[in-house]
Amino acid sequence: MKKTLWLLTFSIFLSCSKENTLKSDFEIEYETIDFRFDSLVLSSQVSYFHNVDYARNRIFVLNPFRYSIDTLNFASGSYLQGKEIDVEGPYSITGFDSFLSDEIQANYYFGSNFYYYLNPLNGLKKKQYGLAGEETIYKVKLGSEFGNCVRCSQTNLLLLFNTLETQEKFYFATPENFDNQKITYLEFKLSDVLSSSKLEFSLSEKSKVVKDSHTYIQEFGDKYLTSWDFQSNIHMLNKNGEIQSTKEFESNLFPNRKVFSPRDQKITNHQDFIAKSAEWNNDVSYGPIYKVPNSDNYFRLIKGKTSHRTKLDGGIFISLFDSELNKVGEKLINTDKPDMGLEYFVLKSGIYIKRVTESEDKLSFYRLTI
Repeated sequence: MKKTLWLLTFSIFLSCSKENTLKSDFEIEYETIDFRFDSLVLSSQVSYFHNVDYARNRIFVLNPFRYSIDTLNFASGSYLQGKEIDVEGPYSITGFDSFLSDEIQANYYFGSNFYYYLNPLNGLKKKQYGLAGEETIYKVKLGSEFGNCVRCSQTNLLLLFNTLETQEKFYFATPENFDNQKITYLEFKLSDVLSSSKLEFSLSEKSKVVKDSHTYIQEFGDKYLTSWDFQSNIHMLNKNGEIQSTKEFESNLFPNRKVFSPRDQKITNHQDFIAKSAEWNNDVSYGPIYKVPNSDNYFRLIKGKTSHRTKLDGGIFISLFDSELNKVGEKLINTDKPDMGLEYFVLKSGIYIKRVTESEDKLSFYRLTI
């Protein structure tokens, strides 16, 4: 298979604070990087599950056509097909919606009600998530329009769980703990925020449709950083999962939250649910916060309000934060790059944003250096 890499340079107390002084004069350098294939392997039209190998400038990708975990190497420009995952027999792995690969030590495949743990010593094991307290739980889908990955940068996103019976209480856990050890689930003290930020409509007494918001939880020193796709605010939790502080961010370029609250919506029928869901999708959305490579700063991407979800005509913005997560800058980044998408991840060599192109034999990215 021919492979080519093209480079074109072109506080213990609960607190609340607001950041108002912003700058837009920080410099961003852009490069385009294209992986070309002789046949249909990966497509920019398809969203795929992936995880990063930060230090080695690689990503592991679930190939949806071959059902294998392949490697894109951004250092060498090479593409390596992995072994196909078994879908039948005693070693089959099916029904997962995210994975975490360490390539050598272990692989984890996470489904809604169970997960697979695979390592060279113990082989493959399929396990239930068990109970959080005395309640049955299931894993909340992790991916969003900003990417489908557990490890998108140097640190992993934590897994979020919902109670099966009431669906009103949430828990979270560190993904690397899902081996042979007992899993510790921490109660998510912001469950009320999640419960009040989803659209739902009951089709019958036993059936309903739900449009969930997305929550991003990650380790931040000795705390847990929590952010959302529907508002710019972030929360810091201590290691017991308790709320320690909240930051509110103002912007001169985009709103600080989606325009309506699902809690206030009275949805009367299925068509109304579809219309409200479209309005929610098209409104401003906020991506997770990652560390800028080779820097003490942090950043996130924001999708401006669009007239249609696939057009991204509302702009894509970047917010820049200092080491204490004070917002220090923001700017529009896709003015002359209409093919810039929303899926992004971070490697040691830069910030990568997937381009959306018509090509079926090319996977293309923008690499941003701040």
